[in-house]
Amino acid sequence: MKITLYIPKGKTDTRNFLNEEIAEAMNIKSKSTRKTVIAGLRKMLNAINPYEDGGIAMFTDGEDLIIEKYDGVKKLYHCGHEYKRIEVKTGEDILLCVIDSKDAAIGKTDGENITVLWEDQSLVPNKHGMGGQSAARFGRARQEELKQWMRKVGEHLQQEFHGQPIKIGGCGMVKEAFIKELPL
Repeated sequence: MKITLYIPKGKTDTRNFLNEEIAEAMNIKSKSTRKTVIAGLRKMLNAINPYEDGGIAMFTDGEDLIIEKYDGVKKLYHCGHEYKRIEVKTGEDILLCVIDSKDAAIGKTDGENITVLWEDQSLVPNKHGMGGQSAARFGRARQEELKQWMRKVGEHLQQEFHGQPIKIGGCGMVKEAFIKELPL
C-alpha cells in the first residue's frame, strides 16, 4: 500500500490529521494492509516537525519515506496501489487589479499563489448627502478626485503590465469607469 500526503504552506493541523488516520486505519480488515498503512502513517507522523507550517509532500510504502518540497495550495491524502502526483501549475501570470473609491490593489497570480505588487488608499471624499447650493459643487469636486485616483491606479497598473492578461474587480460603478479610462 502506498500513501501520498501533500501539505500546503500554512497547514499546522497535520499531526492531528495523521493521528486520526492512524485510528481509522485500525479498522482495515486485511492484517497486512492494516500493518503497512499504520507503519507508513507513523513514519510520516514522526517525520513531521511540529513547528513546520507545511509546504511538503510525503510518500511512503510503509518502509521507505520520501519527503519533497511542495509549493501548491491543495491538500491531498491518498492511500492506494500507486502514489498520486499533483502537478503545481506554473502557467502564465495574470495581472490582478481591485479598485473602489477608497482603496486599490494590484497583484499577480500564477493560478496557485497571489503576490501583491502595489496597494494604496485614496483621499476621495464620501458622497455628500446634504442638499442645498453646495451639493453640486461637492459632487463635481468628488468626481474630479475620483478621476485623479483612477489615473493614479492606472499608471501603476501600466507599470506592471507586460502583455499578460488582466483581471479587474471592484465595486461596479468605479470599476466600470476605471475600465473605460484605462489606456491599455
